[in-house]
Amino acid sequence: MKQKLLLILWTALVPASFVIILLAYLGSFTQLMADDFCSAYYAERLGIFRSTWYWYITWHGGYSAAIADGFLGLFAKKGIGFVFPIAILVWWVILILMHESILKYYGYDRSLLLLISLSAIVLCGTFILSPTIKPSLLWWGGFRGYIPPLVLFPLYICTYMHFLMRKARLFWNTTMWCVVSFLIVLVNSGFSETFTPVQLIILVFLLAWILFTSPQSAQIVPFLLSGIFGGFLGLVLMVVAPGNSARQAFFPAPPSLFEIMVISLRGAVYFLGTIFSDPAKIMMLTGIMITGLTIGAVIGRNRASNTKIAPFVFGSGLVFIYCCFPPAAYGQSAFPADHTLVIPAFLLVYSLFSTSLLVGQNLSAKFKNQGTLIFKSLYILMLLTFVFSSLAVSRAYILDIPSAVRYAEEWQSRDDLIVSIKLSGKQTVLVPSIKNWIGILEPINNPRFFVNSCMSLYYDVGVLSDKKDIFK
Repeated sequence: MKQKLLLILWTALVPASFVIILLAYLGSFTQLMADDFCSAYYAERLGIFRSTWYWYITWHGGYSAAIADGFLGLFAKKGIGFVFPIAILVWWVILILMHESILKYYGYDRSLLLLISLSAIVLCGTFILSPTIKPSLLWWGGFRGYIPPLVLFPLYICTYMHFLMRKARLFWNTTMWCVVSFLIVLVNSGFSETFTPVQLIILVFLLAWILFTSPQSAQIVPFLLSGIFGGFLGLVLMVVAPGNSARQAFFPAPPSLFEIMVISLRGAVYFLGTIFSDPAKIMMLTGIMITGLTIGAVIGRNRASNTKIAPFVFGSGLVFIYCCFPPAAYGQSAFPADHTLVIPAFLLVYSLFSTSLLVGQNLSAKFKNQGTLIFKSLYILMLLTFVFSSLAVSRAYILDIPSAVRYAEEWQSRDDLIVSIKLSGKQTVLVPSIKNWIGILEPINNPRFFVNSCMSLYYDVGVLSDKKDIFK
């Protein structure tokens, strides 16, 4: 039994880790791009708290994202490439801690290899199933809005599981845990308009589930209610931000409720279409399901109720994924940009894996012997899917390395040029166009273009590029 589990874990861990490490390495070459220059400018000029207020009243209600932007003033001039590898590592560690707490609560095996492998599968699956992961993960403007929620929410689940396992049931002890619950969710609500309402819906759903199924619901409710209150308050703070009206001027008027639902459905279909039209994504999807099935069968307990729960878990996951789309449909009359879809990709990974794990538990009786035909068949299929999907995306990332290195070098040369021209006393500098390997917009020959405006603010000199204005 132990050898069978080790075989499964190593098969999933090696290719998944390779993808994660490649992305972390690519992230080390990241520089300020597009509106990052505006964020860094106001952070340096106003400081963390005043710049947060500035963005809140002039552009958006993402107060936590604005606070994160404020920290750019501390390290932007020294480079931000170190942020992304560290963030990926922190995300991996928090997922490990969350999985450890969940497995401990339910009495499952908690070997370090199992925890690392499960977390690697989640990260790798999220990266591969996202329509475009590079702008979400390796560009500050995308990263700080959509990755922190996916880091902090697992931390919240980890906190929740430790709350369930706490020994002291005193009032002051419960109050402390409830304050932590409130604060984590409140902070997490200020990053992303995509995730904030979904987080609240998940917590309400979890509370309803606990009330109907748990005999200890009276002891659990205060913690979840505190989180729900934090999520509701965060949603209100985001919705009432004065800056929303300024940003709304760039988009059509909000559509009707029916139109919002239709746009959201189109967005969800589009998201799933990006997966089922890509062989590498299909393989990763299959690998996640098979891995969950086999791990559930090897470490799980044969519980009759799991068969009934599995479809419910998967259906709930689809509902949560759909709920990622109405905010953009309301604010922009369109479904979200591709770089925001890392959030439904993350939810899809957990929905599929959890469902497969539950189904696998009911097949545990068929996995008693390591040499059974069913285990060999699933293992071979799992090996093929992980190797194919990981090799496919890894090849693309390896090919990106020269472009990332070249961009970092050209970016530094451009930075030196702008600084030297400014010191010479000139009011405008013409910089060569740079090919952005992530796909983020670069300055053009129009001084009113937002990238030019942000760079001009940051460097305190007019910035123009020899790249033609394609937006006329």
